[in-house]
Amino acid sequence: MDWANGTTAALHPLLHAGIATFTTFDVRLNPDVDLSDMGAWWEPEHVHVYDCQATTMHVDRTAIHDGVLTITVREQLDVRGEYLIAIDEIGGRHQSANITAIADSVVRTEEFDRAMYYDGDDLGCRYAKDGTTFVLWAPTAVNVRVVFFTSSCHADNSELESFPMYYHRGVWRVTVEGDWNRTAYVYRLEFADGTQHDSADPYATAAVINGERSVVLDPEEISIGDFNRMPAFPADEQPVIAETHVRDFSKDASSGIAEQYRGTYLGLVQRGSVNAYGDPTCLDHVVEMGITHLQLQPIFDFSSVDERKPLDDENYNWGYDPFNYNVPEGSFSTDAYDPACRITETKRMVRALHDAGVRVIMDVVYNHVHDAARHPFQLTVPGYYFRYTDKGTLTNDSRCGNDVASERLMVRKYIVHSVRFWATRYRMDGFRFDLMGLIDLETMRQIRDMLDEIDPSIIVLGEGWDMCTTLPPEDMATQDNAARLNTPRSTVSFFNDSMRDALKGSVFIPGECGYVNGQPGMEPLVLENMLGARNVHDYANAGQVIQYAEIHDNMTLYDKLAASVPEDDEETRLRRLMLANAAVMLAFGIPEMQVGQEFARTKGGDDNSFRSGDRVNALDWNRMSEQPYAEAVHHMRELIALRKSIPELRETDYARIEEMAHVLASEDDVVAYTVEDTRRIVVMALNTAARNARITLDREATLEVPELGYACQTLEIRQ
Repeated sequence: MDWANGTTAALHPLLHAGIATFTTFDVRLNPDVDLSDMGAWWEPEHVHVYDCQATTMHVDRTAIHDGVLTITVREQLDVRGEYLIAIDEIGGRHQSANITAIADSVVRTEEFDRAMYYDGDDLGCRYAKDGTTFVLWAPTAVNVRVVFFTSSCHADNSELESFPMYYHRGVWRVTVEGDWNRTAYVYRLEFADGTQHDSADPYATAAVINGERSVVLDPEEISIGDFNRMPAFPADEQPVIAETHVRDFSKDASSGIAEQYRGTYLGLVQRGSVNAYGDPTCLDHVVEMGITHLQLQPIFDFSSVDERKPLDDENYNWGYDPFNYNVPEGSFSTDAYDPACRITETKRMVRALHDAGVRVIMDVVYNHVHDAARHPFQLTVPGYYFRYTDKGTLTNDSRCGNDVASERLMVRKYIVHSVRFWATRYRMDGFRFDLMGLIDLETMRQIRDMLDEIDPSIIVLGEGWDMCTTLPPEDMATQDNAARLNTPRSTVSFFNDSMRDALKGSVFIPGECGYVNGQPGMEPLVLENMLGARNVHDYANAGQVIQYAEIHDNMTLYDKLAASVPEDDEETRLRRLMLANAAVMLAFGIPEMQVGQEFARTKGGDDNSFRSGDRVNALDWNRMSEQPYAEAVHHMRELIALRKSIPELRETDYARIEEMAHVLASEDDVVAYTVEDTRRIVVMALNTAARNARITLDREATLEVPELGYACQTLEIRQ
């Protein structure tokens, strides 16, 4: 019997073979074939390896462990080559088994990383009127062509022509003469086993509708003229961050935005909009509130919305599904078929926000992609860009089907390049890293260092949850490693889920309560968090702490309060909400809110509305003018102004905070403390009881704190 002929495929003893290192192959054995009584068939004398020219390789040793036969050869293996592995005399029955092997787990070795690393800065396409240069890193491909198409607007137009690219040490390149502005292209890659992939350019900065083909664009065509960075954010000012989604922000008619711009980049920055009551909405409202940084949920090109019908209610997604990392999302533009439109409108949006005095934080998702099998990462260098288990399957710590391997050199280079691209080309003022705990520390360090060269006041923040199961915990950008990301000039900040859950109860248990909704004994934890969360995690300073009670994930604060204390009347529920807002705004650290939180935004109890449509997600701007919600808006505006009037809250040094802050109470429903300098004492107090609380300040002064409320008082120090 010759198993290589496939006559008994179901019982073939060899399931898969691949190059594992530069001198070894791994052959996965079929667990359904019992080879235990077939003798020492795996010994070197029975194992033969041939290269693509039928030259015999020298097999030094073999070993079987956990269902994998490892074959070590004397020669250096070519990661672009195909090899034949032949095993004879299995069990002394004159049976043989053959299998071919190409590059596999070798691409995930440090040796491969070092050997194939490319330090150039020219990956992608570079346009010139007399010729465009294409450069692709694809070290395991045996042949690559760049393929042009007849239209840059659609993804189904016919091929125009193709050009061979030329290989040198892992990199393919070609310069195609002529003016190729607005030409759609893909890379056509062939691998040693004959497999062929058509892939968008991983480094593309423009794309056709729905992104599966890249586009060459003349830089002059996507220039918007005067478009500069804002000056560095002043160190003595108070940042206040508000998160929103481009589509949610203006999609509803209550936004007052012109219909053709609702749910778009341009709709987000239209000025003069009012709701049905004549009150300012959208950007004018954000400015009135005193927001300094607007954090936008994903605006890179994502896969989960069909750009051909962008504003259909059922065609909705938050966008945490990356496809083209360096291309703006087309569904937020006024013309997704025009590859330049989404670029210029994104730039115009950022410029308009800057003109309004509002900085822009971009939500970035470098921890996973939408569909690994279809992504340019996997199509250009199979197996390299993602993490794998020992069994050769994709890891899934992100819960999204795959995890990007940020620790590998060319992945790290890609991520740092991408962040630099958005910071320089689109003038971004900050980056919020989704599931940052799945990104390694060194990558985040290099990102922070690179941004410091541009502007140290660029904010970097992220979710530092400890979710990675494949790398050592000490290597990851988690809360417990926060201090290792602090620098003398800047820092990386982390969402403080301890504060969030202490205030309102676990986000994963709708009925669980926290401090503001009546859970006894939460006062010390709330106080510790408000004083900068020094002992909650290994933070270097309070500047590493993002204080918040609501963000896009989970229930809105209003819905959480409704679920956990359903017997409350609306007035009581709003008082709890305003109390949570006060805790965030009067805490050391960086406060963040979600747009709509100030008017008790509701999603009808939906705790994961990532694809629930506009009916659930679009902001209802009329609600902000209706009582009792209008009062909550007024309170939040006052809180933001109050925070900005207390420069002491900008302090980040823990030693200085300990020196200036003095605890007055952290029990019996009251959390209260003072901060003082040589001129004054500021008293801040929260009270979650259904009665007023009185705090004695000294022999001459007391502070009355209303039921389910907060109070702040300034006392001048007599000289």
